[in-house]
Amino acid sequence: MRFGRKQASYILLAGLFVAVLLLAQVFLGMHRSAVSKDSSPQPADAGEQPTSGLTPFNELLSPEPSNQAGGQRVIAFEDVNVIPMEDERVLEHQTVITRGGTIAEVGPAARVKIPKDAVRIDGRGKYLMPGLLDMHVHIHHPEYLLLYVASGVTTVRNMKGEPRHLEWRARIAKGEMLGPTIYTTGQILDGDPPFGRGGEIVRNSKEAERAVAEHKRAGYDFIKVYNNLSKESYDAIIAAGKKYNTQIVGHVPLELGLEYALKSRQHSIEHVENFIYAYFHDDLDAGKIPHIAKAVSDAGVWICPTLVTFQYVVLQTEHGPDLKELLQMPELKYISPSVRQSWLPENNNYVTRFEGNETRRGNAARRFRRQLEFLKLVTKGLRDAGARLVTGTDSTFPFVLPGFSILEEIRLFVEVGFTPFEAIRAATRDAAECLKGMDEFGTIATGKRADMILLSANPLDNVANLKNRAGVMVRGKWYTEGELQNRLNSLADSYKTP
Repeated sequence: MRFGRKQASYILLAGLFVAVLLLAQVFLGMHRSAVSKDSSPQPADAGEQPTSGLTPFNELLSPEPSNQAGGQRVIAFEDVNVIPMEDERVLEHQTVITRGGTIAEVGPAARVKIPKDAVRIDGRGKYLMPGLLDMHVHIHHPEYLLLYVASGVTTVRNMKGEPRHLEWRARIAKGEMLGPTIYTTGQILDGDPPFGRGGEIVRNSKEAERAVAEHKRAGYDFIKVYNNLSKESYDAIIAAGKKYNTQIVGHVPLELGLEYALKSRQHSIEHVENFIYAYFHDDLDAGKIPHIAKAVSDAGVWICPTLVTFQYVVLQTEHGPDLKELLQMPELKYISPSVRQSWLPENNNYVTRFEGNETRRGNAARRFRRQLEFLKLVTKGLRDAGARLVTGTDSTFPFVLPGFSILEEIRLFVEVGFTPFEAIRAATRDAAECLKGMDEFGTIATGKRADMILLSANPLDNVANLKNRAGVMVRGKWYTEGELQNRLNSLADSYKTP
């Protein structure tokens, strides 16, 4: 059959069109396949872009150490000084072997036989201790996970959870993503009207029990209560916690007061400043501290003081209106520009609320400073009464940086009267007990999870030595200090890229 020139042109165009369609189908099929394998979109906070898809942080949060040997399953810390944290002692000249994410053996270096295929880490003159726990964090962005690990924090308690936190928790547990082990609450439960924003309102006992059941069913580890809950709702939450075997943690409802929360056996109370709002009020009488401290001890309720947060309330108010010294913190380079922007004087609530009124700002700064010193006395009183305390930071409250701030909180514990051992115990063994995880982590012992920090100096001599890290082990994977610092530098560099 013969075609005219015009018909041939039509046929050629039709053939080209079919070819384009076939190529498009191939491309779309490849794209869908890539998406199904590599992406995991999750809802974002209001006004934020989704942050659970880890690009561009995939490499920074890779669970595999850059030194392939560091990722092998058997690792031996040779001839190291072990600080087990069960009691105040140092076991000298020990060898610790980890296998598959677990501590397999701890014993005298002269007796422990190191497997031939083990990666050997020279521990001479160094100190091996359990990883730290931060018991009050808010993980708004995935890159915060790197900051925690790089500071020696191997477990966190996230205090306002969303589905993305459940995803991160699962991926970390499976070894798919670098990060500390995550425990998390769901959304905050508050009354009507709510004290803050972003929580879940419960108005009566029926709504309260339903909320607890839903949070438990969704997989959250705790229930967080907040300031404006009514007595009916709070009582129902406490009862539902017992029914569904889930811990109730958080603030003290202001209508009920601190002693009511103790009587109700709330598992943990966050922020020692709640003692002012729910017990002392305007009467900061140190003579009342022994009574309430004994009541806390007798009730067995855990307290997470977060002194470092109130310290930065004071500093932001005192350093207004320019915040020059705070904005020169070297670690700020690891925080995203958008977050740093929100902390600048023109956006900072502790500056703008006093704008144009230096007298009012000065009065507030002095009042906050008095309150901080009183809170230190309360924390010391709790310690003296034998109350159960754990370390937490409330990161990322402005300038309370993920990871770095837990070292400040431990330092503040020592400042108020804890021994270095007591302060570190609150960040290791005691925090694990609060999480009911003593069988899994918090101390160095055979069978425990291999979450450890290798230090160049003894932290029991000076807690500042917690900064002198040689490396961090998370779930049996060893990251040298050099590698962690390289990842931090890459994170800082990523913020410079337009």
